[in-house]
Amino acid sequence: MNSELYLVATGFLILEGDNLQNLLPNVEFTLGGLTIGGKQGFVVIVALIILPTVLLDNLGILSYISASGVLASIITLASICWTGAFEGVGFHQREPLLIGTDFLLL
Repeated sequence: MNSELYLVATGFLILEGDNLQNLLPNVEFTLGGLTIGGKQGFVVIVALIILPTVLLDNLGILSYISASGVLASIITLASICWTGAFEGVGFHQREPLLIGTDFLLL
């Protein structure tokens, strides 16, 4: 179980490094004359954030961290719906749902 948790955390670090590099492509970190590229710097930052959760003895505490992730997803979905409904973006594009099909129009 511990190795699975370790591998999940490692996969999460890789995904977060890639995603943050795509969001902020021109970021470099300089620390004591050492220049760290954006992807590696983001992986280190996310690792420092995740490290306390890996060191927990009681895994029941992780349920609260998971609940905060669910709350963050709800807030993200609500902000997307708010932007589409009230900020003038709208939900009225007539694009096919699947490429190569002319049915299932939105």
